[in-house]
Amino acid sequence: AGPDKDAVKGLPALLKRTAMQAYSREQVAALSGDEWQAFLNTHCQARPFTGETGMLLGRLAYQTAGINSAELRPLIKGIRLWIKHHRVES
Repeated sequence: AGPDKDAVKGLPALLKRTAMQAYSREQVAALSGDEWQAFLNTHCQARPFTGETGMLLGRLAYQTAGINSAELRPLIKGIRLWIKHHRVES
């Protein structure tokens, strides 16, 4: 069985909501694509959204078809890492 499509589709929104809570809505809400990935990577020392993982995050916002469990593992790991270790400047 493949990944739960509804759960997978919700991952980008979960990440966006987390970022809007940590930073401001004005700073985060309009970000997408490369700007969104750059923001995420800038605010987490591990830089989890580069290469294939960054591209997959962008794809998930629009499509889940054709994405398999093996591709999702590093993305889910990156999302968990970012949520746990993002830095908020005071």
